[in-house]
Amino acid sequence: MKVPRLRLSEDEYALIKQLRKKGVASELVNQCDEAGLPLSNVKHFWYKSEKFSIFSKTDGLQLEDVFDPIIKDVQRYSPKMRKIKRAKVKNPHCLILDPADIHVGKYATNSEAGESYDIKKAVSIVDTGIDSLIQKASGFPLDKIIFVIGNDCLHIDSPRNTTTAGTGVDVSGSWHEAFLAAKDMYVRAIEKCLPLADVEIIFCPSNHDFMSGFMLAHTIKAYFRQSKNITFDVSIAHRKYTA
Repeated sequence: MKVPRLRLSEDEYALIKQLRKKGVASELVNQCDEAGLPLSNVKHFWYKSEKFSIFSKTDGLQLEDVFDPIIKDVQRYSPKMRKIKRAKVKNPHCLILDPADIHVGKYATNSEAGESYDIKKAVSIVDTGIDSLIQKASGFPLDKIIFVIGNDCLHIDSPRNTTTAGTGVDVSGSWHEAFLAAKDMYVRAIEKCLPLADVEIIFCPSNHDFMSGFMLAHTIKAYFRQSKNITFDVSIAHRKYTA
């Protein structure tokens, strides 16, 4: 076997190649998660064992690489949906729903903030708001609904109760409780929209939940993947256009 670097033995070189495979990538993700570090910021890492202490590159590990297996699992269990056939709309209108700055997981007390806030209240406000806007739009013939997700839907972006940039904040519940509550909230809202018109989902990245918000958007896309009446633009791009 030809060794590309003279300073490495064959065993050392073989180990380095193994480190660059997904097994070590998964462990790296776990370590970053425990430390509250953004995975995208990790460019190199040390690996130590009984025999070696090696400085290695991550081989361009991206958040998408880690999240793809999760999305595939969600897709396996996404509900089947029949295509809704719609009559042609005269004088068509577009309804835009943009529940921004929800901050699911935020905690506030009445004594400090003048109003209490937690996961349950955040979700309830959105549920009520969506119902109210749909009711107000009921007098207009709709041919499309644009539903904007993201915009600080989640309050934190790490298990250490910090935003993406590392700012500590007060939280209600755990990060996974907030994520699941937000997922269910979006599912309910979209299911309310579907009987009215085809829906276009647009994701807007934000500073509190840059990574987890992206994951949430792709979870919603995977959940509704069977629907022919929903389109998605959930890229990480900060600026998006539609017509």
